[in-house]
Amino acid sequence: MITKKILKKTESIKIINSKKDKINNIEESKKIRDSFIEEIIEVSKKYKEKPNKQYWRRIYVRTVFAFIESECFGIKQFTLKLINKSTLESQFSPGEIFLLKEKTFNLNNKGKIEEKNLHLKTESNLKFTFNSAAKLTFDFNLNVSDVGWESFKKALEIRHRVTHPKKLASLIISDKEMNITKKALDWFLDSVGMLYDARMKYLENRSKNLRQLAREINNM
Repeated sequence: MITKKILKKTESIKIINSKKDKINNIEESKKIRDSFIEEIIEVSKKYKEKPNKQYWRRIYVRTVFAFIESECFGIKQFTLKLINKSTLESQFSPGEIFLLKEKTFNLNNKGKIEEKNLHLKTESNLKFTFNSAAKLTFDFNLNVSDVGWESFKKALEIRHRVTHPKKLASLIISDKEMNITKKALDWFLDSVGMLYDARMKYLENRSKNLRQLAREINNM
């Protein structure tokens, strides 16, 4: 009997700690987002002050994509939170849940399971992030057929080039490429905004339906 109580209490502590970790992850994601936005604004100022300095151009491109990858992680954390609060968990496979957590597992030399962070490709990770969030009955489709998406893919190639240069010329970012990167950031921010708008609309409709149901029950 005592063993069962201990096991039950231990399981409760695990659940509480898991919830705390999710809350902390979301709060941490918000702080990281604010830090990146502040950094992008500051780097933009430096670039405008010294437009011919390639250093600031490279910093801008790298910071933009660091922000995008970080924001995708934050969206996934919030998606996980909503999944746990809803009845929609069955719509997500175990593999999708692990990808949302950005975790994978492997066996070490001792034959024991090790949890590892999963490193995902930026383009496919972005699509997965938005598609997963939209599965929570949000009326949203990521627009990958306009010039914004094309700018994103081109800007990603620029980021890869300056991050892993094969020759000195690879480090040079032209004015045109800077504009492409800015358009990519605009496209991403618009996409995030539309996703959040769709989520708010869903929550408002859900709230209205619940209030209507409450009125119908009270009138019985």
